[in-house]
Amino acid sequence: MVLKRIPALALIAAILALSIAPSPAGSSSEAAASAYAQSSMAAIERWERLLYETEQEPVQVAVYAGSMLERLTWLYEVDKLSAAMPHIMKLLGSVEVASRFGFSRDGKIGGMISVMELKDPAFGSYSMFLINLENRSAFAIDSSQCGLSFRLKGGETLAPDRIERGHLLFPRLERLAYSFLPPRAIAPGATASFKAVLPAPGIDHRQLAFVLVEMGEHSVMIKFYDNLDYAKGAD
Repeated sequence: MVLKRIPALALIAAILALSIAPSPAGSSSEAAASAYAQSSMAAIERWERLLYETEQEPVQVAVYAGSMLERLTWLYEVDKLSAAMPHIMKLLGSVEVASRFGFSRDGKIGGMISVMELKDPAFGSYSMFLINLENRSAFAIDSSQCGLSFRLKGGETLAPDRIERGHLLFPRLERLAYSFLPPRAIAPGATASFKAVLPAPGIDHRQLAFVLVEMGEHSVMIKFYDNLDYAKGAD
């Protein structure tokens, strides 16, 4: 198949069209829910044609794939649109997606995790991640007691190290130690970022099943669906 190149703006327009598609919140009408589902899936299929059947620069593909995965994850986890799952699996099987996304059950908190490359040999015994938390609610969220747990495909659970005096990495990361602490609070509409270090080497999206973020009454599970058997109730 010969791929044709299209302007980047066409894909951006498709992303925006899908991203702003409203959920049928506040409506119990089955007809409204059905129309929303059909509209969402039609937008996804248009987006897929642009992503898979046109020629794009690798950087553009990575950006579009990440945006598409975020929206598909929302449709599956928050809108409970089961038809989104095959598209998630197709995307993860076709394109290298650097980040994974997850949402609280009510959709008020969004989470994203990305693997950070470590080139310094001093970090050879560790794995590092960047976590973004977005407060989509109208109220501030207390995140001062934020807890993280990383579940591997084999069932093992790992907790991140505290980068503090006495840790082997502290001399190298002392000036950046604050960036490994979760924020005390996340304002409405704001996004907070921080890093996490696991005391194990080579952990990336191929080994992880999910990452659980807990903040008091709030929690977000960021799932690596390509490592989960969703058909057997992994979600």
